[in-house]
Parts: sequence; structure tokens; C-alpha cells
Amino acid sequence: MDRIDHALARVARYGNRAGLLCLDINTFRSVNESLGLDVGDQVLREAGQRIQSSLREMDTAARMGDDEFVVVLQDIEDADEAVSVGQRIRKSLGRPFAACGTICRELVVSIGISVCPEHGTTVDALLKKADQAMYRAKRHKQGGVALWEDLLVV
Repeated sequence: MDRIDHALARVARYGNRAGLLCLDINTFRSVNESLGLDVGDQVLREAGQRIQSSLREMDTAARMGDDEFVVVLQDIEDADEAVSVGQRIRKSLGRPFAACGTICRELVVSIGISVCPEHGTTVDALLKKADQAMYRAKRHKQGGVALWEDLLVV
């Protein structure tokens, strides 16, 4: 939350943009149920590493729940840049995971995006809109990346 506040303060001070991405690994439960919690934990650690490696040094990724992550993008040009990062993360998470072999090929990731200041200027507003966009992406069998303003899945 501190990193989101910091990004919002930069937007207010410098007039740039920040992006907030909410990620959910839709099919993660099947990994835990079929392969056990130890393998699930390994997959989550590797997922976190993949997400972080898809970002710039100034950006932040955090695990927020069982299979949910939040990413804060600082100093982005526009919403298209945030969507590009979301697609890069989704592609990275779509590769097989060493811990579970072929079963993890079935992982589906949904990502919702909100951008400050266009979609809000508070942590609550941006989280709510990114979460709504993520749930819109989850409705599609293969997940996707959804931007809040148009709620289109790409």
C-alpha cells in the first residue's frame, strides 16, 4: 500500500501516470489439489519471480492473497504501456513451471488494470477498478488482460 501511495504522490507532483495491475491465477487451486501444497508453494514463488522479472526496477509486485498479486507501475506513459506489461506478465506465467511439469501448463491468468489519474486518484478507487477489470477478464475461459476504462479483454 505504501508503494501505491508513493506512486500516487508522484502522479500528483509530476503529472505523470501510474498503473495498478491485479493478477489472479485462475486455475491455481488445481495445482494444490492435485500436486499438494508444497508444489503449490513452489509454483507461487516462481510466479512471483516471473512477475518481478517482467517489471522495471522502479515497479513493485506483491502477493496479496492465495493466488493473487498486485503490481504497481510508476511513471508510465499511458494505459497502453500498462496493458503491454500485463500481456508480458501473462505470457511469462503461461510457460510451464518446473515444479509441476505438464499440469501447470493449464494455469490461466487474469489481469485487471487501472491507471491513475484517469481511473482514480486514491488507492481504494484504483484497487476497486483494477479488481473489477480482473473479474471481467476471469469470465473468459483463457483469462486475459482487461483495462478498466473499456473493460475489453485483450
